Parts: sequence; structure tokens; C-alpha cells
Amino acid sequence: MASVRELFLRAQTILQDKTGIRWPLAELRLWANDGLREVVTLKPSANVRTVIVTLDAGTRQALPSSAIQMIRAIRNMSNASPNTAVGGRAVITVPREVMDSQNPDWHDPNVFPPQKEVVHVIYDPEDQRNFYVWPPNNATGRIEVAVARYPDEIPSSPTPEKRTSYTTAIDLSDIYFNPLLDYILYRAYLKDNEVSGNAERAQAHYAAFANSLGVKVQNEIKSNPNTTAAATGLAT
Repeated sequence: MASVRELFLRAQTILQDKTGIRWPLAELRLWANDGLREVVTLKPSANVRTVIVTLDAGTRQALPSSAIQMIRAIRNMSNASPNTAVGGRAVITVPREVMDSQNPDWHDPNVFPPQKEVVHVIYDPEDQRNFYVWPPNNATGRIEVAVARYPDEIPSSPTPEKRTSYTTAIDLSDIYFNPLLDYILYRAYLKDNEVSGNAERAQAHYAAFANSLGVKVQNEIKSNPNTTAAATGLAT
């Protein structure tokens, strides 16, 4: 992964401000962190991690606190430690409307006794931090899911105006280096938008940033578990 130091050097070179007089590195760090969050907001698949979720009793479940949304439900897992857990039956994601129409009582443990193994995951894109499982879980199940998460923030430095003090790596793939650079430049020129031409420069850099990531709606569709699932029917 590219370093924060390299990102800041590139930004200062373009801004013609290598001494950080007009745009201090402490500001660039804040804008870079804003940009990291913006990348994943516009394109959730930019930062995906596979995690094992321990399930609660019932159908309603929560993603880990570090997750933004689910990308894909994968499989059941054994209750061994994460390093030794063994994969089990694959999990099939189905839209809530399918479950509601075919099994209206699917939330009721009196109709469908709680079990350890998950057959279906039901995900509502309007409630991105939560999901549902069927049959209701007995609080002993675990499943593996791919989730989108915000990148780790660029930490502050005890010597914030020394570029060499920013030694951490950017917590995103290098393919997002240029979009992140464009976002920093957008915020930098926006700060000086009273200077002739800077408002247009800011707009151009944000357009380059957004275009490199694609249209938000298209990426939400691609990362919605209901549309990435291969099947929409119920497993038996």
C-alpha cells in the first residue's frame, strides 16, 4: 500500500506548497480522512473484509460495529476459534419480499423452531447495519460474511508539519490513490475559492474523484446482497 507521506508529497507538489504554508499537513490529514470515508460511502466494495458473526437468538442480527453494510453472506461456520473455525453449509441470500410472501411466519419461533444452522440471510438495504436469518437462530450459530468497512484513519503526528512523520500506509488499495489525491485537492482549492480559478479547480478535482469511483447508485446496486445473490428462490 502507498504511504501517507507519498500522498501528501504529491498533493503539496501539485499545490506548489511543499513547505505547507498555505495548506498545512494537519489540514491535508483531515481532508485525507474525509476522503477515505467518502470513497467507501460512494463505493462500499472499495474496502471489504470477511468476518465471522456470532448470531443472537431469533431472526434479527447485527453486523459488527466496524461494518458499514453487508456485501455478501457466505457460509455457516463452526464454533471453534476464528483461526480454526471450519466452514459449513453455504448461506443463500433472498429478498425479504420473497420470505414474507412464501413464509409469512418466518420470524415466529413457534412455527419454525430455532436452529444453529442458517439457511437464508435476508438483508434490507434501507437498514444497512442489521440483517435477518432463517430459520430463527438458537444463539449458537456463526456465519461468515463479507462486509464493507471504513478504512483506518490516518493518525495525527507528534510533529504534524513534518511530512516524514507520516509513516503509516493508506488503508485502501493503491488503485484508490489517485481518487484520494483528487479529493484532497478538491478540499484544498475549496478553501481558497476566493482566488480566481480555484472554485473551478475544486470542482474539476471532485468530478475526477467521483468519476473514478463510478455513479453511487450503480455501486450500491452492485454491492447489495439481494442483487448479487445468484438465486432468489428459497432453499429447501
